Formats: sequence, structure tokens, C-alpha cells
Amino acid sequence: MALRVGIDTGGTYTDAVLVDADAQVLAIAKALTTPHDLSIGVSEALMQVIPGRAAEVGLVCVSTTLATNALVERRWSPVALLLLGYRSGAMQRSGLEDALAGDPVYFLPGGHNAHGDPLAELDEPSVRDLVRRLAPGVGGFAVSGLFSVRNPVHEEQVRRWIREECDRPVTCGHELSAHLDAPRRALTTLLNARLIPTLSRLIASVQATLTHHDISAPLMVVKGDGSLMNARTALERPVETILSGPAASVLGARHLSGELDAVVADMGGTTLDVAVLAEGVPELAPDGASVGGWRTMVQAIQVYTHGLGGDSEVREGALRRFVFGPRRVVPLSLLAHRHPHVLDLLEGVLGQSGADTRDAGFALIQDRDLVQQDLSTGQRQVLQLLSDGPLLLRSLLQDAALRYPLDKLVERGAVVLAGLTPSDLAHVLGTQSQWCQAAAVAGVDVWRMRLQRVWGWRWDSGAAFAQDVLEQMSAAGSFAVMSSVVNEMGVTNRPPLGTDAVLRWVMEDTRAGLLDWQPRLRQPLVGVGGPANTHLPAVAERLATACVVPRHAAVANAIGATVGGVMRRVTVLISTLEHGVYRVHGPESASTHTDLDQALAVASEQAVASAQAEAERAGAGAIEVKVEREDTRAYGDDGAELFIETTVRATALGRPRIPALDPGSRDSMAVS
Repeated sequence: MALRVGIDTGGTYTDAVLVDADAQVLAIAKALTTPHDLSIGVSEALMQVIPGRAAEVGLVCVSTTLATNALVERRWSPVALLLLGYRSGAMQRSGLEDALAGDPVYFLPGGHNAHGDPLAELDEPSVRDLVRRLAPGVGGFAVSGLFSVRNPVHEEQVRRWIREECDRPVTCGHELSAHLDAPRRALTTLLNARLIPTLSRLIASVQATLTHHDISAPLMVVKGDGSLMNARTALERPVETILSGPAASVLGARHLSGELDAVVADMGGTTLDVAVLAEGVPELAPDGASVGGWRTMVQAIQVYTHGLGGDSEVREGALRRFVFGPRRVVPLSLLAHRHPHVLDLLEGVLGQSGADTRDAGFALIQDRDLVQQDLSTGQRQVLQLLSDGPLLLRSLLQDAALRYPLDKLVERGAVVLAGLTPSDLAHVLGTQSQWCQAAAVAGVDVWRMRLQRVWGWRWDSGAAFAQDVLEQMSAAGSFAVMSSVVNEMGVTNRPPLGTDAVLRWVMEDTRAGLLDWQPRLRQPLVGVGGPANTHLPAVAERLATACVVPRHAAVANAIGATVGGVMRRVTVLISTLEHGVYRVHGPESASTHTDLDQALAVASEQAVASAQAEAERAGAGAIEVKVEREDTRAYGDDGAELFIETTVRATALGRPRIPALDPGSRDSMAVS
């Protein structure tokens, strides 16, 4: 019997599980994620679940929040965006200009019209010269052509030229989506190119760990729709792992809890992800995955991501209120657990007058590989100051000119900040105990001292402060769940403007005149993730519903990774050029036909062949292909039926190819 290993790499923890062919849990483990070298955390978790059984492992499945977290926290590698046939006004749509964040963008001749005919010829010498100039300063290229989904040849040609000029990875927009809306496709292409280094590090780390432990099983990665793809495909399309962790958690929550109708809340270190299960199936997002404030064209389950996790940065608000996230920081208790001298620094602050919240904040080097690239003088100075370990922000920023270099290093992921988090508050109250409680207590006391001195806010003890702040966090969590449910209900009937403001008023636990509002969730809240038991019961209580935290909830993502199948979709469009003339916009090129039945046959053949090939390439075996056809027609003034266009969609479903898999086993298929 071939066993499966599930691995989930999150911002704080790396989880591993060993399951049998029926997804029954045999062993689980957790290890701290090690951002500077992911293989350390992966190896530590893996070693706890496979002793003596490595030879029995037939498949390794990985889910990850790395891509989602990178976009939420805006940590990515610089890339160049090449737009073929676009006008400059496209930058104002779909958040493309905001997403570009200063990276180079070039508008080049090329692209196609709606029929797939070229708008202009490509300028090969100019493209090659541009690539040579840009390559040293970027980590990759994103290429998006106007109407490339109707004819991809220009994107393909530019990719060939880039590969001939340099070794940087290239992403083409037509491979990521078959839908129109060029600016949003360009946005998705840009994000994919940025995420390639992030996922490359993860896959390289996992593969190195498997090799070290003599595991030769195929490596699969969970996509945002809950299905699987092999490592090679994931390296080319990392943007498809957006919401990989939440998708795996929903599948894991369904498997572990047995609940078919529920609201699933997955709380990790960085985010709270909410999804709705109806008859055991989460819906796909109709307009693509939304993360970090951007609506992409990535096909994913409908998950609402909020920057609220166990390691979210606690910030001071107005009127004795606190704000959480969206940035993740290293908890003080974890920092002192890893670097014991941090406790001495915090306790030293308590003996000083005029304390500032920066006195409970630290900076430390996170990724030593990144710190070698194109550094300014200020960045080098920051790194030199941090070379001996974590440093108090107040000490580091005695020279105010170092603030900007520090911020840029944090943005690049080379340096990470540490500070007060909900995890620390839980340590103060004793509901968490795995790290250094004394550092959490000291950090809270620094905050209390500062807030009393500046605002006159008083708490009788550190425990009272922690309780107050965590109650505010549960209010933020209940608002996140309720707003997610309202938006899920309004997918086809969009909630009116101002809904969020009304929800906040209803859920503030205050009385308005003679009215006392109490929101009630009609379905149970299934909580999964490491902090689920600590924080989500209070959220469910505020929503007047049951909280189900199943056994193994802390590793639900890793378990969910093992129960998926491989799924690839290919769409081919047939449009009309003029009466009786039809254009088939195939995956590789466009062709023209004068017979509709012939065009339909060609479109179906291309869609099926392409979906089959993509599924095989993504690691599927025992593939079945389902074909759907959707016609768009109209009627003329004389009542005659007019052909507008036809969409042919092929969906290929298969099980992961597992060497020597027991023929009697059955694998769950992906949500479709």
C-alpha cells in the first residue's frame, strides 16, 4: 500500500502528515518554518512522520501559503512587464499600476485584435536590445499581449527571444487564463513572474529534503482550486498556488470534521481565510482569486482572505482600540525562544523612562541569500548592524536615515520585524505555552507603560491588557467571518455599498438607543489552523454558533493536500469573422473555417488534446476528459438566428500518478 505525505509550509509552522490510501492519519508533526532555509523546517517535520516508512511513500503533496503571504505582505522579486499592443491607459485598470510598484513596464508594438489578427508586427531588434538592458536588474519577465487568448503567437515569439538573450524565467499571459480583460490578465502575469523565485525556493527545499531521506516519490503542489499539479508545472505557474493553503485547509476541514454545510475558518500566522461549504463542496470564485487587494484571473475556490492571524502585528489605534495586521511579524515570545538575549533587552527597557512601542519591536535578518543583491549604502549599514542578531528598533533607528533602507529590506524579505502579536497575548494568558512566556509578559508591560504615559490608558495587569486586546481581536475575527459570508451570499447579488459599515456597527457590541443587535451564523464554524483552538471559539461565540475544531485541525492543510486529484481546463473559442466564416482560437494558434461543424470539430479536438496533455504534464494518470459547449446566439430583425460565438471547454480529471500504487486504493478527486 502506497502511503502519502502531506506538507504545508506556512509563515510560522511547517506541518507534515503521513496518511494511508484512504487519507486516514497515521502520523502528524509540526516544526518552525525556517525562511532563510526552508529545507530545515521541512526536514524536521518530515523526520517525525516517516521513520522506518520512507520506502512506502508513493506521493508527496505540498500546500503552501507562501504565495498568498507574499502578495498580502507585498514581498516579491522585481520583474519587467512587457505589454504588446496595450495603450498606456490600461495601467489605470485592475490595480495594475499599483501592483507594478515601481518595476519597469514597456509598451511594445504587437498584439492582436478581437479576431486574432496582428495589430502590428513585432520589432525583434528592439525587443532583444531591451531584454539585454533589463535582465541584470530583474528576476524575470512578464509578457502580456492584447487579445493573446485569441492568438498567442506574439507572446510565444517574445518569450523565445528573451530565452535566447538571458536565463531569466518568462511568464506569458495566455497560459494563465483564457478570459478576456487584458489589464487583469497582465496583472496576473506580473504576479506570476514575481512569485517564481518564492516557489522555486520551496520546491528546491522539499526536493532536497526528499532526496536526503531517500524518498523518490513524485512531488505535487496544491493549486488554489484544491487540485494538484506536479513540481515542474508549479515552477512555471506559481500564481496558481495563490490560496493553495486555504484550498487545502477547506478540503482538510471537510475531511476531518465530516461537516458538509459549514463556514470554514482557517487561521494561520498571517491570515484568516474564510470559505463556505455547501453540500461538501466549496464554490469556485466566479471572477478569479482575490488576494492582496488585487482580483486575479487565477481559478480558485471562493476564499476570503483577511490579514488577521496569530502572528499579526498589533498596532495602536484611537480611543483605546487596537488594529491587527495585515503585516505578519515574528512574535516576541518566538524571537526570545530562538534568541534568548532578547528577553534581557526587553527587561532592560522596563527600567527606562519614556518607553516607546518601538522598544518592544526588533529587526533581524531573515534571508541571507537575498542580502547579497544590489544593496544601497544604507541597506548595507542596516545589515551590518543586524549581523550579530536581533536588534531593538529604537537602537537601530537612532539614525533616522536608516528607516527607508530598513523598510526596503523588509519589503524584499531580507529582513523581518518582530513585535507584539496575538500569539504573545495568548502566552501571557497561558492559552499558548510553546515559546518564551517571559518575553511576551515583558513586551506587554512595555506597551502598558507607554500607553499609560502617552494616553493615560491603564490596565491593572498584563493579563488584563492581553484579555482586552484579544477580545478586540475576536471582534475583528467575527467581522471578518460575517463580511465573508455576506459577500458569499452576494456573489450573484452584490451587497449594497456601505454594507461593511453597517456590519461593523451591528457587531461592535454596543447599544444604539433601544436596539440590541446580535448577529447569528446559522451554520457551524469549523476552525482549522494552528491558532484555531486559541482564537476561533471566541469568534464563534460572538456569532452565536457552534465552533467545531476537529482532531488534527492544526495540520488540516497538510491533510487536505493529500486528498486532491489533478484537474486542468482548456477553453477554445469559435468566433465569426463574417457570415459563414468562423475563426477557431486554439491554444497555439488561430485557424479559419467556412463550415461551422468543421470548426466545432477542430475546436473540440484541440481542447481535448490540450487538456489531456496539460493533465499528463501536471502529473495525472487515469485521465478522463469532459467536454462542454456554450453557444451565444442572437436574432436579427427578421427573426433569423445569428451565430455570435461558441465556447468549447474541456476539463481533464485524473489521479496523481503514483508508482506501484495498490490497485485497490481510491483517491478523492478535486473539487470541480
